[in-house]
Amino acid sequence: MKKKIIGIFVCILLIATGVVPISSTISQSVGKESSTVEIPDSHIIENIPYVCQGDTFYCIYASLAMIFQYYGLNTSLFEVCFNSGVGYSLGYRIKNPCHSIFSSLMSQEAKDRQFLADIYGLNYSYWHVNDDWQLYWTSVKENISKDIPVTTEVWIQELPYYEEDTAWGAHTIVLSGYNETNNTVCVHDSDATIFNTSMRSGAYIYIPIDFLKNALIVSSDKKYLFETFVDTIEKPLPKKEAFELAHSRNIQRMKGDATYYDEEFIRYNMGGTRGLITIFGLHALKWLKHSYNIRNILMFSIMDRITGSYYLLSESDNCWFMYWEKLDMFDYLYEHLDFFPNLDNAFYYVYMLNIDAACWGALCYKISKLTEIPIFRIPLLISVVPEIRAILDDIISIEKDIIAGPHSIVAS
Repeated sequence: MKKKIIGIFVCILLIATGVVPISSTISQSVGKESSTVEIPDSHIIENIPYVCQGDTFYCIYASLAMIFQYYGLNTSLFEVCFNSGVGYSLGYRIKNPCHSIFSSLMSQEAKDRQFLADIYGLNYSYWHVNDDWQLYWTSVKENISKDIPVTTEVWIQELPYYEEDTAWGAHTIVLSGYNETNNTVCVHDSDATIFNTSMRSGAYIYIPIDFLKNALIVSSDKKYLFETFVDTIEKPLPKKEAFELAHSRNIQRMKGDATYYDEEFIRYNMGGTRGLITIFGLHALKWLKHSYNIRNILMFSIMDRITGSYYLLSESDNCWFMYWEKLDMFDYLYEHLDFFPNLDNAFYYVYMLNIDAACWGALCYKISKLTEIPIFRIPLLISVVPEIRAILDDIISIEKDIIAGPHSIVAS
């Protein structure tokens, strides 16, 4: 349940630009002009499947899985996560010691969406609509009237079908229809049946349009954001070929190659363009280990007690997310051993990812213990630091082995 409650807060779709052309390109609208297309007063996109995110924080990926399945693609929630880079990505802001950016937040950018579009044979577009509700709403209706589902960001607590105080934070939903005659919008919500157990399904939920308007998240530059995927005549890549591309990409992300992350996200959320190689993957792990020193631990322990900032608890939660992401990807790989070139490779990667997950779980526990030690027990606080660094050493070693591949075992 901790995974669910905390996770819902961090499912924020940080849409940014970035292009990784394979067969198609990212398109963008800035919403400067109103549409001249005649839009009907109501339209419902029929036969959109429902994907429940379950006890996960993958609302974004569940929303995408619904859309991909609507277009007839044989995919699943965990496949979309794996193909996006979940479980293999890590970021670290040098200006925020002891604080990592966990995988799913690093795997939901425009460059990651474009990769999904390429392997599934779709066209991807994202829209930055200026702070103008009418323009946003017109753009949404225009897409829906063409049977194009829309994903958008909302504050979950503003949705009327959630019981009071049961859910809060940023959330991604699919807009699947609208009816201006009775002033309603239709949504698919991957989390609806989890937080509202009286609902049988989170598909085709009708809510007043005003509730959607009030729930929408506006970006820091005062723009509404939403995404679309459009079917094309292109066929999706065969499963094994798509898997090989995604796996290769994931290994590069784990390695810390900044070119496999979204450039705009790096620019606006990671502190500029200098020293990129030091803040991803293995490089991020090394910086994270270095930041867990006596000075920082004492400083953040004191700050947490005085200001109630929960800085260290937040990092413990991040490690908890990483634990579950890697465990989920372990489950996915275990169910698809046949995607690997040979069985030895398959068992190697599955085994190593499982150990990696266990280490992140241990790291979560160890950092959480810091928050329970009274500040006046400085020697006890200090004694935990080498234990944390030892676990990070283990994670670095394991992920190095994953990157090197099975041949590293033979060589030893």
